[in-house]
Amino acid sequence: MAIFVFDLDSTVTRAELLPEIARIAGMDVDMARLTQQALDGTAPFAVSFRQRFDLLRHVGMETVRQAAEGIEVDEYIGGFIRERPGQCIIATGNADLWVKPITDKLGCRVFASHAELDEHGVPRLLSVLHKGDVLRALRSELPETKIIAIGDSANDIPMFELADYAIAYGGVNTPTAAVREAADEQIDDGGRLVTRLLELCGR
Repeated sequence: MAIFVFDLDSTVTRAELLPEIARIAGMDVDMARLTQQALDGTAPFAVSFRQRFDLLRHVGMETVRQAAEGIEVDEYIGGFIRERPGQCIIATGNADLWVKPITDKLGCRVFASHAELDEHGVPRLLSVLHKGDVLRALRSELPETKIIAIGDSANDIPMFELADYAIAYGGVNTPTAAVREAADEQIDDGGRLVTRLLELCGR
């Protein structure tokens, strides 16, 4: 049996959530710079995410929900996850309360950075997910299971390094050289990715 660990933003989805929240809130210029740093790894993910979280934390949850509900899920990848929720896992550095409208539609297990609303209804970030920790936890929980990791950015490299097989997915963003080097292969099309995952599932 194999399990599949997916990055969320621009892997399962066709766009990044935080830039969309920023666009609606009129903060897209600052967000674009911080998001690019996260994608290419020029800033540590935890640092970059905290900066982006702080930029958006006073945006109302209704705006966040509106942005999340407008994010399109790749039809092939989303279909694969919904058909095999017990074999699929989302590992996202994004905040759990922000991505919930998206992940609820997928129906699988989710690991995410953790945030809670304070007494004023403003999110506060309590922890930032490290994807290597997700893979280590899965190794301990499912020691005989083959793990396939799929992602597109620098913060996916720690899970690539611990997976049995890693796929750099370039359907939305072009993975950097470092991401490609950490992966076993690169795929740029959702339909072809699903075909490859089905092949790996049968091994």
